Amino acid sequence: MKKTFLLLFTLFTLNNIYCQNELSYSIKLNSNFYYYFLNNEKYSVDFKNSFNYGSSLEFFKRINNRTKLGLGLNYSTKHFYYSVEPTIFNDNLTKQQYRIKYFKVSFLFTYRLINSDLLDISLLNGIVTNHILDYNINRFYTDKPTKESVNISAGQKMSLSYILGLEFTKQISSKLYVNLSPYFDYKFVLDYSEQRPDYSNLLDDRFSFGLKFGLEYLLTIDNSQ
Repeated sequence: MKKTFLLLFTLFTLNNIYCQNELSYSIKLNSNFYYYFLNNEKYSVDFKNSFNYGSSLEFFKRINNRTKLGLGLNYSTKHFYYSVEPTIFNDNLTKQQYRIKYFKVSFLFTYRLINSDLLDISLLNGIVTNHILDYNINRFYTDKPTKESVNISAGQKMSLSYILGLEFTKQISSKLYVNLSPYFDYKFVLDYSEQRPDYSNLLDDRFSFGLKFGLEYLLTIDNSQ
């Protein structure tokens, strides 16, 4: 992780040393959607995704006409559940739902592969830190109110992911762009240290799919003064 910070700092610094009359930056606001590949083989129940969403704000420095470095701040959810047949032996439980909220910081690198008047296509990749903001479990019953366990702390830690995908960009004015970015996320450091017997901290799944739709605004700073 320290090497990643050092690399990004070095690239930004070197680019500013070789000063240009105009420095190009951009800012992008995204709506995000996620699908988690839940590994049900290690559990006795069938976990399913709920609707997962988020939003992010990203800042980019354009190194040249093909390359951008970026820093992103992201809020996202991971909601999933399993359904059961209610019986007297499980207190007439019908569904158990897990609700996790994340704050993520991403260090991004994009390289433009195709440049055309119709559409630009870039390679997107980066490192993402995942911080759990809160973690709730809701249990639904047929004959009594929902029981909610709030802000469960069970060995969570900061996890790390690598993302890889494509970015499709359409310019709609001299400074405004529309972006669509599908990508895969591989979590090489998981959210939890170990699995508890009560499954309140389910072992995290390594793979997820993300889709972000954003508006990017180009900032040009005159450095000749």
